[in-house]
Amino acid sequence: MHNVEQAWAITQCTSYNGVPGGCDTSKFKISDMHWGNARGTVRRDTVATLDCSAEAPCADIELFDNELTLVDGGEAKAYLCDNVDGEIGFKCTAPCDGRCPK
Repeated sequence: MHNVEQAWAITQCTSYNGVPGGCDTSKFKISDMHWGNARGTVRRDTVATLDCSAEAPCADIELFDNELTLVDGGEAKAYLCDNVDGEIGFKCTAPCDGRCPK
C-alpha cells in the first residue's frame, strides 16, 4: 500500500440514509481478527483505528508484522481504539476521540 490514510480499521458506527447512528449500541460482536504483513506508506501516524461498540466490545484483535512509514518520513505508531478487549501484538495508544473514521 502506498500513500494511504491507515492500514487497518474497524467501525461499528451505523448510518442509514444519511442519518447518523450510534457507535456504542451495536450488539454485533467482532472478535478473533488477525491482520498483518502490511507494508508501505501512510499519510498520518496511525496504523489502525478500532472503533468498537460499548454494547459488544471487540475481542481478541491481533495486529502483527506491520511496517508502515509516514509519507514525509518516520514510522507510523498510533493505534486509536474505543472498546477493545484483548489486544494482541499491539497496544492501543489513545482513544478515538472523533479521530476514527465513521
